[in-house]
Amino acid sequence: RLASAEVVQRIAVHTKRFQPSFFYTDPPIEFPPESVMFRAMASMTRTEETEARRWAEVVCELATVLLSHIKPIKFILEPMLSLSPTEAAQKVRVVLRLPADQPIAHLVREIEKSGILVLPLPMDLPKRDALSLWADNINMPVIALAGGRSGDRVRLSAAHELGHIVLRHERVLNAVNEKEA
Repeated sequence: RLASAEVVQRIAVHTKRFQPSFFYTDPPIEFPPESVMFRAMASMTRTEETEARRWAEVVCELATVLLSHIKPIKFILEPMLSLSPTEAAQKVRVVLRLPADQPIAHLVREIEKSGILVLPLPMDLPKRDALSLWADNINMPVIALAGGRSGDRVRLSAAHELGHIVLRHERVLNAVNEKEA
């Protein structure tokens, strides 16, 4: 149910930043629920999932504006559907020219150099660490990382979401896909 024109006008006056027309425009970016992969606790509710997706849409909308002023890095990782997770990880290291036998010093930077847009979400999202998807509006994969996490947790989440992207997992998750990523 939509708010009445009177309520919208009162909100606009109260905020002092938005014209009433703002409340009637469709969001420029919407990610269908089935397009988003999450690194989250199993107890995450549908409301919590929607909240995380909406934050990612807002951040991606800002990124779209920024990307319009620069030439984005081309996505260079091919789908690795037929590979095991171990083989896919080895192939990613080869494509990114990373040593096979050493930790990756700056993992998020290396992911970004592969043409994946990595976005920090501006807040802590309890029970949700990260999400990934292919953003059609900017024609590139996106990983969004929740704020308020330790560096180790961010690295684990970024690597996990990279696994979903290169293994081309679908939103209809099963235990095998989640373990592979």
